[in-house]
Amino acid sequence: MKLSVSTHVATGFPSLHQKSRVSLSLKPEPSMNPKASRTIGVLAVSAFLVGTSMAIPVVSVAQETQSVPVTKKEQRRADRQLSKDVRRALEAQHIDTGNVLITAQRGVITLHGTVPDPGQIAKADEVTKDVPGVQSVKTYLTPYINGR
Repeated sequence: MKLSVSTHVATGFPSLHQKSRVSLSLKPEPSMNPKASRTIGVLAVSAFLVGTSMAIPVVSVAQETQSVPVTKKEQRRADRQLSKDVRRALEAQHIDTGNVLITAQRGVITLHGTVPDPGQIAKADEVTKDVPGVQSVKTYLTPYINGR
Protein backbone atom coordinates (compact mmCIF):
# COMPACT_ATOMS: atom_id res chain seq x y z
CA MET A 1 0.00 0.00 0.00
CA LYS A 2 1.30 3.48 -0.75
CA LEU A 3 -0.21 6.80 0.23
CA SER A 4 0.91 10.20 -0.98
CA VAL A 5 -0.33 13.39 0.64
CA SER A 6 0.41 16.87 -0.62
CA THR A 7 -0.29 19.93 1.49
CA HIS A 8 -0.03 23.61 0.69
CA VAL A 9 0.07 26.05 3.55
CA ALA A 10 -1.04 29.58 2.68
CA THR A 11 0.24 32.15 5.16
CA GLY A 12 -1.18 35.32 3.64
CA PHE A 13 2.31 36.45 2.63
CA PRO A 14 3.42 35.46 -0.90
CA SER A 15 7.06 35.03 0.11
CA LEU A 16 6.14 32.69 3.00
CA HIS A 17 4.02 30.12 1.12
CA GLN A 18 5.21 26.62 1.88
CA LYS A 19 4.61 23.36 0.06
CA SER A 20 5.37 19.95 1.48
CA ARG A 21 4.90 16.38 0.33
CA VAL A 22 4.55 13.48 2.72
CA SER A 23 4.37 9.81 1.81
CA LEU A 24 3.75 6.57 3.67
CA SER A 25 4.56 3.06 2.45
CA LEU A 26 3.09 -0.08 3.99
CA LYS A 27 4.09 -3.63 2.98
CA PRO A 28 1.98 -6.42 4.49
CA GLU A 29 3.57 -9.72 5.50
CA PRO A 30 2.96 -12.45 2.85
CA SER A 31 1.65 -14.87 5.50
CA MET A 32 -0.82 -12.31 6.90
CA ASN A 33 -4.59 -12.71 6.55
CA PRO A 34 -5.81 -10.26 3.84
CA LYS A 35 -8.55 -8.86 6.11
CA ALA A 36 -6.07 -8.27 8.94
CA SER A 37 -3.63 -6.68 6.52
CA ARG A 38 -6.32 -4.32 5.20
CA THR A 39 -7.47 -3.41 8.73
CA ILE A 40 -3.91 -2.65 9.85
CA GLY A 41 -3.39 -0.59 6.70
CA VAL A 42 -6.54 1.46 7.30
CA LEU A 43 -5.56 2.09 10.93
CA ALA A 44 -2.01 3.09 9.96
CA VAL A 45 -3.23 5.49 7.26
CA SER A 46 -5.78 7.01 9.68
CA ALA A 47 -3.13 7.57 12.35
CA PHE A 48 -0.78 9.05 9.73
CA LEU A 49 -3.43 11.50 8.47
CA VAL A 50 -4.36 12.61 11.98
CA GLY A 51 -0.70 13.16 12.84
CA THR A 52 0.07 15.20 9.72
CA SER A 53 -3.07 17.31 9.98
CA MET A 54 -2.25 18.47 13.52
CA ALA A 55 1.09 20.07 12.64
CA ILE A 56 -0.19 22.76 10.28
CA PRO A 57 1.90 25.89 10.79
CA VAL A 58 0.38 29.17 11.80
CA VAL A 59 2.26 32.30 10.76
CA SER A 60 1.50 35.71 12.17
CA VAL A 61 3.23 39.06 12.03
CA ALA A 62 3.91 41.45 14.90
CA GLN A 63 3.86 45.22 14.38
CA GLU A 64 7.10 46.23 16.08
CA THR A 65 10.55 46.40 14.43
CA GLN A 66 13.96 46.94 16.02
CA SER A 67 17.45 47.87 14.86
CA VAL A 68 19.43 45.02 13.32
CA PRO A 69 22.74 43.91 14.94
CA VAL A 70 25.76 44.38 12.70
CA THR A 71 27.93 41.26 13.14
CA LYS A 72 27.01 37.58 13.10
CA LYS A 73 28.07 37.29 16.73
CA GLU A 74 25.76 40.14 17.71
CA GLN A 75 22.94 38.58 15.69
CA ARG A 76 23.36 35.20 17.42
CA ARG A 77 23.42 36.91 20.81
CA ALA A 78 20.28 38.91 19.95
CA ASP A 79 18.52 35.75 18.71
CA ARG A 80 19.39 33.85 21.91
CA GLN A 81 18.17 36.74 24.06
CA LEU A 82 14.93 37.02 22.08
CA SER A 83 14.30 33.27 22.51
CA LYS A 84 14.80 33.63 26.27
CA ASP A 85 12.48 36.66 26.37
CA VAL A 86 9.76 34.71 24.53
CA ARG A 87 10.10 31.73 26.90
CA ARG A 88 9.80 34.03 29.94
CA ALA A 89 6.74 35.75 28.46
CA LEU A 90 5.06 32.39 27.76
CA GLU A 91 5.81 31.08 31.25
CA ALA A 92 4.51 34.33 32.79
CA GLN A 93 1.18 33.64 31.05
CA HIS A 94 1.13 30.06 32.44
CA ILE A 95 1.82 28.38 29.10
CA ASP A 96 3.66 25.07 29.59
CA THR A 97 6.97 25.42 27.69
CA GLY A 98 8.53 22.19 28.96
CA ASN A 99 8.05 20.47 25.57
CA VAL A 100 8.42 23.56 23.37
CA LEU A 101 11.52 24.45 21.37
CA ILE A 102 11.75 28.21 20.81
CA THR A 103 14.08 29.46 18.10
CA ALA A 104 14.71 32.99 16.89
CA GLN A 105 16.27 34.09 13.64
CA ARG A 106 16.37 37.82 12.97
CA GLY A 107 13.11 38.48 14.78
CA VAL A 108 11.26 35.47 13.38
CA ILE A 109 10.23 33.18 16.24
CA THR A 110 9.49 29.50 15.62
CA LEU A 111 7.63 27.45 18.22
CA HIS A 112 7.93 23.64 17.87
CA GLY A 113 6.53 21.06 20.28
CA THR A 114 3.52 20.05 22.30
CA VAL A 115 1.30 21.76 24.85
CA PRO A 116 -1.21 20.15 27.24
CA ASP A 117 -4.22 22.17 26.07
CA PRO A 118 -5.21 23.09 22.48
CA GLY A 119 -6.20 26.57 23.71
CA GLN A 120 -2.57 27.25 24.63
CA ILE A 121 -1.55 27.15 20.96
CA ALA A 122 -3.38 30.36 20.02
CA LYS A 123 -2.46 31.95 23.35
CA ALA A 124 1.24 31.16 22.77
CA ASP A 125 1.06 32.76 19.33
CA GLU A 126 -0.53 35.94 20.72
CA VAL A 127 1.84 36.23 23.69
CA THR A 128 4.87 35.71 21.44
CA LYS A 129 3.77 38.46 19.03
CA ASP A 130 3.68 40.93 21.95
CA VAL A 131 7.33 40.38 22.95
CA PRO A 132 9.52 43.36 21.92
CA GLY A 133 11.76 42.45 18.97
CA VAL A 134 9.47 39.79 17.51
CA GLN A 135 8.65 40.49 13.87
CA SER A 136 6.72 37.31 13.06
CA VAL A 137 5.78 33.97 14.62
CA LYS A 138 5.68 30.49 13.09
CA THR A 139 3.76 28.13 15.34
CA TYR A 140 4.19 24.37 14.94
CA LEU A 141 2.58 23.39 18.23
CA THR A 142 0.29 20.42 18.75
CA PRO A 143 -1.71 19.36 21.80
CA TYR A 144 -0.61 16.32 23.84
CA ILE A 145 -2.21 13.15 22.56
CA ASN A 146 -2.70 10.39 25.16
CA GLY A 147 -0.23 11.99 27.55
CA ARG A 148 2.49 12.62 24.93
